[in-house]
Amino acid sequence: MVIFFLLIACIAEVIIGSITKDFIWFDLMMITIGFMLLECYRQKNVKIQKVFTYFTAVWFLWGIIMLGFTVAEKLTGLFQNYDVHVFIFGIGVLIMWSGVYMGIIKKLRCSYKISARYTGPQSYTIKGRTSYTPIFSFQYNDVVYSNTSGEVFSKRKLDKKFQIGEEYEIYIDPREPNSFLTNKRIGISWLFWVLLGLLFLFVAFS
Repeated sequence: MVIFFLLIACIAEVIIGSITKDFIWFDLMMITIGFMLLECYRQKNVKIQKVFTYFTAVWFLWGIIMLGFTVAEKLTGLFQNYDVHVFIFGIGVLIMWSGVYMGIIKKLRCSYKISARYTGPQSYTIKGRTSYTPIFSFQYNDVVYSNTSGEVFSKRKLDKKFQIGEEYEIYIDPREPNSFLTNKRIGISWLFWVLLGLLFLFVAFS
């Protein structure tokens, strides 16, 4: 229920900010998202806690810094458009970190090979396009885990690659067993995210 009210507050802040064209509402929206992520963590609705903690801290810090520049601009007339630069910089950091984590760091950490049972796909639909990520169940150190790998496939490719009920070799992170991959190759798509993030950082500093 708390998450629902925070989500409503977030949407309201976006609407008010768009109508008033006052950036302070977007700053508050980011801080609200931080509280929303924190509440998800508190309710244990997350599976990879370290990564989630990082993103929660980023949203809080991002929103507070932007709020500081916005307030300083209103009070002193200085720091004009600094909040816009911080906004673009934050987008760049999030995009680049996603590419670095999923494309490089996660593949290095997922080093332990184990047999797991494919239990089916989880679907995501964005702008009418549906993608799928596989769900695997396995046992490690006498604990049973079940999670998605986070890798995205088309329905045709996923059905060709995995059959429900069959066992396949996956690579888990021994420190965070719920974090795993089916393939350790570094894909071009993740390198694209890193380069896109660097582009945003370049725009922010330029």
